[in-house]
Amino acid sequence: MTIVQNIAQILGLISAVGAIITVTLPGLRKKAASAIISLAGLDQSASDMAQIRRILEKHVAADELRQKEMNEQKEVDLCVLRNLITGIYYQYAAKKKIPLYALRDVSALHDLYHRRGGNSYEGILFRRMTREWEVISSTDKEEV
Repeated sequence: MTIVQNIAQILGLISAVGAIITVTLPGLRKKAASAIISLAGLDQSASDMAQIRRILEKHVAADELRQKEMNEQKEVDLCVLRNLITGIYYQYAAKKKIPLYALRDVSALHDLYHRRGGNSYEGILFRRMTREWEVISSTDKEEV
Protein backbone atom coordinates (compact mmCIF):
# COMPACT_ATOMS: atom_id res chain seq x y z
CA MET A 1 0.00 0.00 0.00
CA THR A 2 2.84 2.37 0.66
CA ILE A 3 4.11 1.95 -2.89
CA VAL A 4 0.72 3.07 -4.25
CA GLN A 5 0.71 6.01 -1.85
CA ASN A 6 4.24 6.97 -2.89
CA ILE A 7 3.30 6.83 -6.58
CA ALA A 8 0.18 8.93 -5.94
CA GLN A 9 2.23 11.51 -4.05
CA ILE A 10 4.83 11.69 -6.83
CA LEU A 11 2.13 12.11 -9.51
CA GLY A 12 0.39 14.75 -7.39
CA LEU A 13 3.67 16.61 -6.96
CA ILE A 14 4.37 16.49 -10.70
CA SER A 15 0.86 17.80 -11.44
CA ALA A 16 1.23 20.60 -8.91
CA VAL A 17 4.63 21.65 -10.30
CA GLY A 18 3.24 21.58 -13.85
CA ALA A 19 0.26 23.71 -12.80
CA ILE A 20 2.50 26.24 -11.04
CA ILE A 21 4.83 26.48 -14.03
CA THR A 22 1.92 26.84 -16.46
CA VAL A 23 0.25 29.56 -14.40
CA THR A 24 3.39 31.55 -13.65
CA LEU A 25 5.05 31.45 -17.02
CA PRO A 26 2.83 33.04 -19.72
CA GLY A 27 5.02 31.85 -22.58
CA LEU A 28 4.81 28.27 -21.42
CA ARG A 29 1.07 28.67 -20.95
CA LYS A 30 0.71 29.89 -24.55
CA LYS A 31 2.82 27.01 -25.86
CA ALA A 32 0.78 24.53 -23.87
CA ALA A 33 -2.45 26.05 -25.16
CA SER A 34 -1.26 25.98 -28.78
CA ALA A 35 -0.06 22.38 -28.35
CA ILE A 36 -3.47 21.36 -27.02
CA ILE A 37 -5.23 23.25 -29.84
CA SER A 38 -2.98 21.59 -32.42
CA LEU A 39 -3.47 18.12 -30.93
CA ALA A 40 -7.23 18.59 -30.88
CA GLY A 41 -7.27 19.82 -34.48
CA LEU A 42 -8.81 23.14 -33.47
CA ASP A 43 -6.19 25.19 -35.29
CA GLN A 44 -7.58 23.99 -38.63
CA SER A 45 -11.10 24.78 -37.45
CA ALA A 46 -10.04 28.34 -36.59
CA SER A 47 -8.49 28.69 -40.04
CA ASP A 48 -11.65 27.33 -41.65
CA MET A 49 -13.79 29.72 -39.61
CA ALA A 50 -11.62 32.68 -40.66
CA GLN A 51 -12.00 31.67 -44.30
CA ILE A 52 -15.77 31.32 -43.91
CA ARG A 53 -15.89 34.75 -42.27
CA ARG A 54 -14.00 36.31 -45.21
CA ILE A 55 -16.39 34.68 -47.68
CA LEU A 56 -19.42 35.89 -45.72
CA GLU A 57 -18.02 39.42 -45.56
CA LYS A 58 -17.63 39.41 -49.35
CA HIS A 59 -21.22 38.22 -49.75
CA VAL A 60 -22.50 40.91 -47.39
CA ALA A 61 -20.61 43.60 -49.31
CA ALA A 62 -21.97 42.28 -52.62
CA ASP A 63 -25.49 42.18 -51.18
CA GLU A 64 -25.20 45.78 -49.98
CA LEU A 65 -24.09 46.82 -53.46
CA ARG A 66 -27.02 44.95 -55.06
CA GLN A 67 -29.43 46.57 -52.60
CA LYS A 68 -28.08 50.02 -53.51
CA GLU A 69 -28.45 49.24 -57.22
CA MET A 70 -32.00 47.98 -56.67
CA ASN A 71 -32.92 51.19 -54.83
CA GLU A 72 -31.49 53.25 -57.68
CA GLN A 73 -33.42 51.17 -60.21
CA LYS A 74 -36.60 51.69 -58.18
CA GLU A 75 -36.07 55.46 -58.36
CA VAL A 76 -35.57 55.24 -62.14
CA ASP A 77 -38.75 53.15 -62.46
CA LEU A 78 -40.72 55.71 -60.46
CA CYS A 79 -39.43 58.57 -62.63
CA VAL A 80 -40.35 56.77 -65.85
CA LEU A 81 -43.81 55.81 -64.58
CA ARG A 82 -44.45 59.33 -63.29
CA ASN A 83 -43.39 60.77 -66.65
CA LEU A 84 -45.73 58.42 -68.55
CA ILE A 85 -48.70 59.21 -66.29
CA THR A 86 -48.21 62.97 -66.44
CA GLY A 87 -47.67 62.75 -70.21
CA ILE A 88 -51.04 61.04 -70.67
CA TYR A 89 -52.65 63.49 -68.24
CA TYR A 90 -51.45 66.59 -70.09
CA GLN A 91 -52.19 65.05 -73.48
CA TYR A 92 -55.91 65.05 -72.64
CA ALA A 93 -56.11 67.76 -69.95
CA ALA A 94 -57.28 70.58 -72.22
CA LYS A 95 -60.50 68.84 -73.28
CA LYS A 96 -60.91 66.81 -70.08
CA LYS A 97 -61.86 63.83 -72.21
CA ILE A 98 -59.87 60.61 -72.28
CA PRO A 99 -60.25 57.53 -74.47
CA LEU A 100 -60.98 54.29 -72.67
CA TYR A 101 -57.74 52.66 -73.88
CA ALA A 102 -55.67 55.58 -72.51
CA LEU A 103 -57.52 55.37 -69.19
CA ARG A 104 -56.76 51.65 -68.98
CA ASP A 105 -53.09 52.36 -69.70
CA VAL A 106 -52.96 55.07 -67.05
CA SER A 107 -54.68 52.75 -64.58
CA ALA A 108 -52.05 50.05 -65.11
CA LEU A 109 -49.24 52.61 -64.84
CA HIS A 110 -50.80 54.05 -61.68
CA ASP A 111 -50.96 50.59 -60.07
CA LEU A 112 -47.30 49.92 -60.92
CA TYR A 113 -46.31 53.34 -59.63
CA HIS A 114 -47.88 52.75 -56.24
CA ARG A 115 -46.56 49.18 -55.98
CA ARG A 116 -43.06 50.60 -56.51
CA GLY A 117 -43.66 53.03 -53.62
CA GLY A 118 -44.65 56.16 -55.52
CA ASN A 119 -46.12 59.20 -53.79
CA SER A 120 -49.65 60.54 -53.95
CA TYR A 121 -49.11 63.21 -56.65
CA GLU A 122 -49.85 60.76 -59.46
CA GLY A 123 -52.86 59.57 -57.46
CA ILE A 124 -54.28 63.08 -57.65
CA LEU A 125 -53.89 63.15 -61.43
CA PHE A 126 -55.38 59.67 -61.73
CA ARG A 127 -58.41 60.63 -59.62
CA ARG A 128 -58.99 63.74 -61.75
CA MET A 129 -58.93 61.64 -64.92
CA THR A 130 -61.30 59.01 -63.53
CA ARG A 131 -63.72 61.23 -61.60
CA GLU A 132 -63.82 64.56 -63.41
CA TRP A 133 -63.13 63.71 -67.03
CA GLU A 134 -65.39 62.19 -69.61
CA VAL A 135 -64.37 58.73 -70.81
CA ILE A 136 -64.73 58.21 -74.53
CA SER A 137 -65.10 54.71 -75.88
CA SER A 138 -63.07 53.72 -78.91
CA THR A 139 -66.23 53.56 -81.04
CA ASP A 140 -67.08 57.21 -80.44
CA LYS A 141 -66.38 59.41 -83.45
CA GLU A 142 -65.72 62.43 -81.24
CA GLU A 143 -62.15 63.65 -81.33
CA VAL A 144 -60.18 63.69 -78.18
